[in-house]
Amino acid sequence: MGELEARVMNVLWDHDEWLTPGEVNDALPTSPKRAYTTVMTILVRLYDKGMVKRRKRGRAWSYFAIDTREQTTANGMQALLERPGDRRVALANFVDAMSARERAELRRVLERRSPS
Repeated sequence: MGELEARVMNVLWDHDEWLTPGEVNDALPTSPKRAYTTVMTILVRLYDKGMVKRRKRGRAWSYFAIDTREQTTANGMQALLERPGDRRVALANFVDAMSARERAELRRVLERRSPS
């Protein structure tokens, strides 16, 4: 995602409701202020990428994030791991970059998912 796409997605995630381009624009940080058409274009791009769904509300479309912020992050991590290269080395480097607290949380997550 580009920077503006990420900002728009953050608005959708933070509000957790169907929003029109005007409502998204109003919720974006005031500086720099974006044109309505710019926000509308970004929302259409996100729709085309399958990141948001849309429905008619009056004369405008309203948009809603398909996945949560955390699901989107996990999907991005999975896409990176599917790139060419040694997946084990990539995972090892990822774990090496984690803090002790993050590694402990990862251990807890893995233990909850391990078969008994």
